[in-house]
Amino acid sequence: MTDTNLDPFEGVPVNGGYGDNVTPLDFNAIPTVNAPERLGSAPAMLEYPIEALGPYLADKAKHIQGMTGADPRLVCQSLLAHVNLTVQGLANVRRDAGSSLPISLAMLSIARSGDSKSECDKHIGRAFGIVESEAWDDYQAELADWQLDNDCFDRDRAEVLKAKGAVKRNEAKANLGDRPVRPLSPIRRIDTATAEALVSKLQTSFPSRGLFSDEAATFLGGYSAREAKTAMLGTLTKLWDGQGVTSETKGEDGTTRIPGRRFAIHLQGQPEIMNPFLMDRLATGQGLLPRCLWVGPKTTLGVVRTPNATQLQVRDDLTETMARLLRAGLETYREGSDRILEPPALDLSDEARALSLAYTNEMRIAANDGHEFAEVRGYAVRSGEQALRIMATLALFNRYAAGTPLFESLTADEARRGVDLARFYLNEVKRLRAEQMGDISERLATDWLAKIVRQFADGTFTKSDAYRFAPNRLRPNGSAVNRDAVKAEREDIWSLLLQTRNVLSCGPQEVDGVKRTETFTVNRESEVSHD
Repeated sequence: MTDTNLDPFEGVPVNGGYGDNVTPLDFNAIPTVNAPERLGSAPAMLEYPIEALGPYLADKAKHIQGMTGADPRLVCQSLLAHVNLTVQGLANVRRDAGSSLPISLAMLSIARSGDSKSECDKHIGRAFGIVESEAWDDYQAELADWQLDNDCFDRDRAEVLKAKGAVKRNEAKANLGDRPVRPLSPIRRIDTATAEALVSKLQTSFPSRGLFSDEAATFLGGYSAREAKTAMLGTLTKLWDGQGVTSETKGEDGTTRIPGRRFAIHLQGQPEIMNPFLMDRLATGQGLLPRCLWVGPKTTLGVVRTPNATQLQVRDDLTETMARLLRAGLETYREGSDRILEPPALDLSDEARALSLAYTNEMRIAANDGHEFAEVRGYAVRSGEQALRIMATLALFNRYAAGTPLFESLTADEARRGVDLARFYLNEVKRLRAEQMGDISERLATDWLAKIVRQFADGTFTKSDAYRFAPNRLRPNGSAVNRDAVKAEREDIWSLLLQTRNVLSCGPQEVDGVKRTETFTVNRESEVSHD
């Protein structure tokens, strides 16, 4: 089925959008779509390649999975996200001779209540709470001093503005100096923000930050207005790409320009929140979702587990390693700045470069129509870049844990790990979207069939007649690209109605006094199997 960026809950009008002059519907007379006959089928759920995390992190993931009982997908997703937030400010990764990429990752998880998503984050993210707490008191003292200095600056500036004549004003201005620079907040994780608030926080906080929440509804649920949603999606996309963000503000020059930041994303939420977002047209078309790494773990409800001494020791070792790296101050800044990152770029060895290039080309071919990942083209064409980001993230952390040099060229083994994980994530999003497309297709087909029965309960009709009563989601509008996508989706749903024999072809017949070459009727004797 064509990847149409469906939002299954958008724009359903009153009365289905077809007015009031509709024959009352007899629900007992409506055949239902045969659910097992969906177009295509979702790929099998693959196991998370834990060993691709590297020996150090794979060991940590296995022990934390034993502590929490969570699906390995959820454990490894949280672990990779927190590791990425720890190291994203340290280095870029070289894409080719002329350019390098930031290594920030955007990670999204679909998990039900009771799947231990909060437990995973609690154990894996302990280092951030510890390091932030250590720095908080000093930050509060520095903030109080800055507030006093800033108030004095505002008072002196007001006097400058009162000065009469250009000479006196210029003299007063020369004595004013620069506005005091606000100290940086040590908090590296936020759980929600508007686009404007995010830009403001980036200006006054540590330059490597992350949007981390185990209740994504608190973030995703706050964007009912399309303009606010578009602004946030655009900001997050720019940050993932490593671009500086610019925002209109109430500042003295009217704008805020913030270069040299790194921003990771780790959002977990229940299916009712995450599944519609996975299929969201705006977020997909705008480009954020194809930049994300998705997992949808198995539900693992069971007994509450008590960690044993070995598990706690392994977790504490991870905490200490992560905390030491957070405290180490290994970030590289633009000359004269303590908040504009200019990280060095990690090179790839010749063999690693060959592996990376081969995978990138493989995925670009697989994204073409009729190939393996055509349904998730946007994800596939970025999978090579995801592999680069992942391999650099894991290499930096594993090297630090092992005490080996951080910034040497990436090896072939490190490249393979990135490729293996990028391939897993691509298969995972293909599976998740296929499952959602199957559900959406069935709902759309059932809705369309109900409308056909309303209008043509006892007669024949043409394909164009049926198209006039297609659900609102299958009515082409907007850009040419969007219209083509919706037309393709409509053809798929029409094919589904025919394949399941809910609608039957009657061949050439006369309809409303006109000879038609192809006509159809509703099959009232269709049997539905839900085996």
